[in-house]
Amino acid sequence: MEKDFRLEKIGKRMPYRMPEGFMEEMRTNVLQGIQSDSVPQRAKSRFALGILFRSAVAAAAAVTLFVISFSTMQPKKANGYSDVEQAFDNLSYEDQSFMLETYDDDVFVASADYTNM
Repeated sequence: MEKDFRLEKIGKRMPYRMPEGFMEEMRTNVLQGIQSDSVPQRAKSRFALGILFRSAVAAAAAVTLFVISFSTMQPKKANGYSDVEQAFDNLSYEDQSFMLETYDDDVFVASADYTNM
């Protein structure tokens, strides 16, 4: 590279030249390209079907989630006191005696007063 390089020697002329009518020709070429690149009807219908399919899948997933959560949230049938008495009556005499002794020794059950129920 030259050591005595001066920017003033270069001047302000353009380093390239455009041919006459270049900008108008480029404008018409761009407009023709844009008009010919319009989306065909077939692609539009595929896009619409894709949106419809995704919406249907989302709706099916929401319904499935609702059905599963609704079925698991149903209250369980509570066992009444008569069910407990019936289960106790189905035990053998030895098992009944064992359970009664165990509950008599239990601090919490023995301290509770169930006579007023």
